[in-house]
Amino acid sequence: MPGARRILPGSLRVGSQPRIRLGLEAALVERYLGIEQIRYGDRLPAAITIAPEAEDVLVPPLLLQPLAENAVRHGVATLLEGGEITIAVARRGEYVDVRVENPYDATDARPGAGVGLTNVRARLDATYGGRAHFRVAADGPRFTATLSLPVEGEAA
Repeated sequence: MPGARRILPGSLRVGSQPRIRLGLEAALVERYLGIEQIRYGDRLPAAITIAPEAEDVLVPPLLLQPLAENAVRHGVATLLEGGEITIAVARRGEYVDVRVENPYDATDARPGAGVGLTNVRARLDATYGGRAHFRVAADGPRFTATLSLPVEGEAA
C-alpha cells in the first residue's frame, strides 16, 4: 500500500510541529481517507472542501484526523451500505469553521466510542483556552462534528 507508507512519515513530521497550515491538515486527512477507501471501496465516498481563504490558517497538527477516524470507525464501518463522509472548511471572519458529517447507526455502539472526540476537546481547550468551540450532534441517521477555531496566525 504505497499511500500508507507516505502517510505515516508525513503525520510524524507534522505532529512534531506546534501549528500547521489547515490546507496541509486537510491533505493528510484526504490521504487517510484514501487508504480507508481501499479497504471499504464504494462504501466510503468522501468529499473534502476547504475554502481558499482558510487554507493558510495555522492550526494544531492532527486535529482533524481523529474526527475522520471517528466518522469511518463509528459511522461508515457500522453500515452495510456505507455512506459518504463530508468535511467542509470555511472561514468566518476571525474564525475557521470545520464540519465533519457522516452516516451512522445509533444502535451500534462500538467499544472506545468517544475517546477520539474527548481527546479533540481536550486539545482544543489546552490550545485555545475556551475560545474554540466543539460540538457533536446526532440527528437521525447523520452524525456531525463541528469545530470553530479562532484564527491565531496564517502561513506566509
